[in-house]
Amino acid sequence: MIYLDNSSTSLIKPDVVAKTLYEALASKKFSNPSRGFYDEAINSSQAVYDTREIIADFFGIEDPLNIAFTANITTSLNLILSSLFKKGDHIITSLTEHNSVLRPLYQLEDRGVELSFIDIDDNFNLKLEELDKYLRENTKAIVITAESNVSGAMTDLDYLYDFAIDHDLLVIIDGAQAAGTVKIKFNERKYPRIIFCITGHKALFGPSGTGAIIDLSGEKFKNVFTGGSGVNSFDRFNPVDMPDVFEYGTINFHSIIALGAGVKFIDEVGIDEVSEKIHCLRKKLYYGIRDIPGIKLYSNEKNTSIVSFNYKDYASSEISEKLYKMSKIASRGGIHCAPLFHERVGTKNQGIVRLSLSYFNNEDEIDKTIETIKKLK
Repeated sequence: MIYLDNSSTSLIKPDVVAKTLYEALASKKFSNPSRGFYDEAINSSQAVYDTREIIADFFGIEDPLNIAFTANITTSLNLILSSLFKKGDHIITSLTEHNSVLRPLYQLEDRGVELSFIDIDDNFNLKLEELDKYLRENTKAIVITAESNVSGAMTDLDYLYDFAIDHDLLVIIDGAQAAGTVKIKFNERKYPRIIFCITGHKALFGPSGTGAIIDLSGEKFKNVFTGGSGVNSFDRFNPVDMPDVFEYGTINFHSIIALGAGVKFIDEVGIDEVSEKIHCLRKKLYYGIRDIPGIKLYSNEKNTSIVSFNYKDYASSEISEKLYKMSKIASRGGIHCAPLFHERVGTKNQGIVRLSLSYFNNEDEIDKTIETIKKLK
């Protein structure tokens, strides 16, 4: 099989991830973290903290305790948005967002939060130059994807950061697609108040059920979920400091340990090398299918890990099925949980075929994919 659905979940992961997860479970050396003074509990606490340090180093974070582990990025975004905003606040977001951003925002809208949506241009890039027109006196934050999960278009984060600094806005970033495919370091320039949300199971090569909130905002959070915390048990609610405010109950520590192995693998290879390989493969695929009769692209030349297209008037699901039947190419047809993007580009009914790449893809697979698409009828 040629696996090109990495924007959904990375199927092929470094061997060390599976080995680490197995050893964490089978070794019987890891019990509930922060719940005891015996070796197995201490082992877990230390291993989880080690993963915080690995992620902190990877993203250029000074304090590992500014990283809270969650079940996935949907959980991260729901927690952050529910924790920070109230009736009368205004949030700027975009037409490219995944439902993991949109649906929590719609819930807030029903509670009196106001929303504005940044448009996209003909190359599927956000019209960030129009940000001024969305500003209001009650604007509190920009909630934005770092990379569209449909087109792969990268948000110009430097432009966004400068705008947020100038207007004292909080920036909340959906890093699901970008984390692990492009270099993101938070110690290389001046940043606004920022919260970066990630998931583990995509390009960071972790197991499913892992995600994180990286907080560089200085915001005061309130509890959204609350329960056992292992500390301050006589308090009515969970602690409100990072990371405890978002780590209620027993965290998924076995998988978190394995996530650390995935991020460490990328760091050892080098994020620049990983990004360059993906970029070269994507470029080959993009130009390889661009001029095929009947192909309409929904990606541009500057995209990172995604090439999206339709063929003639066929439903995207039908083309995705054909690719698999013809050459065992795993792709993703449909709406990709990004309804506003599809409404904007006119593919609400047809959907789009998304091909998303990984460090573990190779040129032979791309050549085979191009040849298969050429044979579509």
